[in-house]
Amino acid sequence: MPSEVDPLLPKNDPAPEISGYGYSKLSRGQFESAEDPEYEESLPQADMSPLKSILVLFAVVVGFALFIALLVPGGIGSVPKSPKNESLTIRARVNEILTETPLIDGHNDLAIMIRYLYHNEIYNTSFKEPFEKGGMQFHVDLPRLKKGKVGGAFWSAFVGCPKNDSDFSDAKYAEG
Repeated sequence: MPSEVDPLLPKNDPAPEISGYGYSKLSRGQFESAEDPEYEESLPQADMSPLKSILVLFAVVVGFALFIALLVPGGIGSVPKSPKNESLTIRARVNEILTETPLIDGHNDLAIMIRYLYHNEIYNTSFKEPFEKGGMQFHVDLPRLKKGKVGGAFWSAFVGCPKNDSDFSDAKYAEG
């Protein structure tokens, strides 16, 4: 029983080393499945119901998760660690947490400030000195980031639309 003509198949005859692997050629572009009934009978038949298959898969996943949980130090049944020194003040506890876990600033306007106030010129002393030594506008400079134990920041690129809403050239963006 011929199948549809596949437009993606080459129109010339297949190479002889490829023929005989799954399909036999009837005519140009038409193929018939070359199934071997003896081979299919020799394959093991799955006699599990779909529910039983799902239960077996679930048991394997849960077993794997338990195995991994037992390998992790302080895994199942472990008691959460209490603070090292319960007499610490809140400020000292926060300092200890920030020392061990990096704080990620999720809203940092440094990039847009560099664009508008410094015109993307970060190598000028007007930007470099306040950024490296402190005292920069908008509370973002290296000394304050270090003091606040900021470990990273996410920046999104916001670019306002030009006033005429059709000319997206750099000159129009610079106009504001």
